[in-house]
Amino acid sequence: MRLRTLLPSLVLATIGIRAEGQQYVLSATPVVTISGETDPSAQFKTLLGIGRFASGEIALGTFDPVGINLFSASGSFVRPLARPGAGPGELRMPHFFGRHADSVVTFDLGLRRVTFFAGNGASRQTLVRLPVVRGRIPVVAGVLPTGALLVAQVPYLGSTAPDGPARDRHALLVIPADTAATAVPLGEFAGYGVVYYTIPASHELSFALDVLNTGTSYLVVGSEVAIADPDKPEVVFLHADGALARRVALPIRSRPFDPAAVREARKLATAAAPTEQTAARAAQDKARFDLMFDLSKRPKAAPYFRRLVRATDGSVWVELYREHIGRPAEYLRIDAGSRVSARLSAPANVQFHEFGADYALGVRVDPDTDVQSIVLYALRRR
Repeated sequence: MRLRTLLPSLVLATIGIRAEGQQYVLSATPVVTISGETDPSAQFKTLLGIGRFASGEIALGTFDPVGINLFSASGSFVRPLARPGAGPGELRMPHFFGRHADSVVTFDLGLRRVTFFAGNGASRQTLVRLPVVRGRIPVVAGVLPTGALLVAQVPYLGSTAPDGPARDRHALLVIPADTAATAVPLGEFAGYGVVYYTIPASHELSFALDVLNTGTSYLVVGSEVAIADPDKPEVVFLHADGALARRVALPIRSRPFDPAAVREARKLATAAAPTEQTAARAAQDKARFDLMFDLSKRPKAAPYFRRLVRATDGSVWVELYREHIGRPAEYLRIDAGSRVSARLSAPANVQFHEFGADYALGVRVDPDTDVQSIVLYALRRR
């Protein structure tokens, strides 16, 4: 299996859950499958995002190739919502895919604009002027109901860090819909996990995404911004003015990395490397993996979770941490009343991107063929 197709979400083992809420269960098999094996319009290498409209139609946004395609509630291709380009309703370098009311919304880093796409094919776009800070790239990470933007200022990855795992720092702020108003800073948080390493042939410093690490996850939930630091067993909700709305403790225990799972993760990463490569490239991969999978260079405790996952009912689902995709995924649900009210066990080769009242929408990777498919499972309380 190619790790690069799943981004760093691929190698993830479950932290123990102390409290019991309602148990959610999935249908034994997906009720809808959209597969690139049978439909060329569903073929992609890098996912941007997926979302389901109230009509049941499903939008698939991809970075490689660039575009958004619309599929019927039964999984048949309907039409493209966005094609590559710089014109109205087109995308050049999409960086963000999210939801706003019953539309999907993207931020195009190349065109510096936010575009809203409705299921009927209509689109509207807004050019945005984001505050630029030296050494940082501003990117839209969410849209609030007022039209205000959640923006992350992401640093350029530096060349002075020592070899080994590291995290950068992201600054979060809210840009009001009235761009003349003052931006509201929400704070600085742990960013992407990366591994810096020295290329043996050139002795230059390089970096790669760290498949064992994860950064702070943030998500617009109604009129609030949910923020989850992976090193803290809690989710913090802030108002758009930066004031604390609520803080929800997660009933999970800290644990160390699982050495056996880390060894298996390295095997997956090695298998994902090109089969035909030069000796220099093979040495570069080895240098990267030696640092990435060396537990002596990491904190003793594994992260608590991987990321936050949006829901259509005002709740938030938390995907717990696992080092290895071969283990089942575990999710906790935080309801609108701030209760950790439910949990869900999910197939190991599936990662969910959206939950509804009665469905879970995600991506499944075939471990044998490496083909990615969009899957919709029925979701119910046990």
